[in-house]
Amino acid sequence: MPRVQLLLLLLISCPPALADEVTVNHGGLILNGNLVLAKGGGIAEGVILMLHGTLGHKDMEIMQSMQSVFAENGKNSLAINLSLDTSNRHGFYPCDQPHAHKLGDASEELDVWLAWLVAQGVGDVVLFGHSRGANQVARYVVNESPLVVAAILLAPPIAPDPAGAESAGKMASGPIGGWLNDVPFLHCASARVSAESYLSYYASASLSDTPALLQEIDIPVLVFSGSDDGVVAGLVGAMASVTRSNVRHVEIDGADHFFRDLYAYDVVEITLEFLQLNQL
Repeated sequence: MPRVQLLLLLLISCPPALADEVTVNHGGLILNGNLVLAKGGGIAEGVILMLHGTLGHKDMEIMQSMQSVFAENGKNSLAINLSLDTSNRHGFYPCDQPHAHKLGDASEELDVWLAWLVAQGVGDVVLFGHSRGANQVARYVVNESPLVVAAILLAPPIAPDPAGAESAGKMASGPIGGWLNDVPFLHCASARVSAESYLSYYASASLSDTPALLQEIDIPVLVFSGSDDGVVAGLVGAMASVTRSNVRHVEIDGADHFFRDLYAYDVVEITLEFLQLNQL
């Protein structure tokens, strides 16, 4: 059966899973996430905790698709929004709004969501990140958590923006404070950014190299790359240097940066095999 016809058949027979929005409070900010439970399942059976990419959100197509396919295959998931220093945030963070969020906020907010899951009686947790979210997941699991049993990284970045890193290096040598106006920032061509925010994203260049981080992680890690990914170039070559037995890399032929349509099924199928192989 042609791939397009197969996709239509799957979409008809497997409608999108319904998500319940859940919220937690963190330092006066309301954090929100989409909880999708597999039919007949409960949180005690474990949850895949999912993190979006740069300035993204929990309702992006890739997050919804993955949650639906995981649910079809008996896996619960919770896709969260990073607050980006905004309470009850929905949708993409606009480039024309001031940026005061910091890269390290993700670790704090993952802590909050893991605590919430524990309060709900969760079993094992698998962390799942896409793009910059995959790098943030990798940073998080360098410091082991007894609750997190594996990490799934889709199209993680392999290097920082050279121009941003150079600017951050110059800034770090002097007093830090105030705001930067009309500067390139993340994927924004021009933005108003606090100096502290700018430094958090660009000063720690080595931590942006996800394959290097993998050398420090002990739990099972599955890394996906797409052969047609025009956003993260060079990931396949960079992963060749990672020789840890707990790390597996899979390139999906034809997939772009967002693993659309049937590629979501490929990701989930391989993920389930990986978890089963690791007895998770």
